Amino acid sequence: NVIYEGRFKGTDKNDKYGDDYFLGKEYTGGAVIGGGGRVLGEEDYLNMTVKGESEATEKEFFRLTSKPEARDVRTIGALEKSFKILKKKIKSQSVTWDYIKSQFKGIRQDLTVQRISGDFTRKVYETCARCCLEYGDFDEFNMCLTHCEGEEFEQYRILYCLYLEICKSTLSRSLLRLASPSTLHAWSAYLTGNYREFARICKNEEGMGGYILDFCLERVRFIGLTTIVKAYKPSVSVNFVVEELGFEEREEGVNWIKAR
Repeated sequence: NVIYEGRFKGTDKNDKYGDDYFLGKEYTGGAVIGGGGRVLGEEDYLNMTVKGESEATEKEFFRLTSKPEARDVRTIGALEKSFKILKKKIKSQSVTWDYIKSQFKGIRQDLTVQRISGDFTRKVYETCARCCLEYGDFDEFNMCLTHCEGEEFEQYRILYCLYLEICKSTLSRSLLRLASPSTLHAWSAYLTGNYREFARICKNEEGMGGYILDFCLERVRFIGLTTIVKAYKPSVSVNFVVEELGFEEREEGVNWIKAR
């Protein structure tokens, strides 16, 4: 059964979605809601709870500028349908990232204002996080990551530390205890500036963590280029540099060097 708290307590006992979904109290803003004299913001509105009534399967994301209305918030059944439809569109590659992101944010917003958690919510965040990696949207990826669980996402968290360049922090060091051998290998190559080995790791990475490594590779290659120029001055073969930096195509490597 769905477990409702606050004003929803005791309702919908025969709901088919099971007890993985939870709704919290009507307002978690306490005295802020309806008092205090200050202007409410998006966070306040997100802290208000409403039980959705909309059956729409597509909904563009808009930031909340007023309290959420039941007629505008989708039911859990509608959200599940929306999620399935969105996944099909992503697989068909018929939509842009802006559209995908807007739909995901809309689904997550409707889950948030209804205080719904459980397997479905986790799947939404995890699928969104994977899409963010594929499209290179790390700001959105970070928003989803805190709601994702399991070994796969632990590895992403560790690699994300490399992307953020916080690899020497206490936080990242504690995460390393959970790192897989391949993740540790990438971490070591990055920290030691082993640009040739790091490029090889990126080339051979089969998982979605490779999308994070590819963004780190840009910085590692720049360090490698600087090292090579200093070590081989006054001159060095372009072909040698391209090979050392791990470019598969000479033209790609030459264009990268010229851009620097």
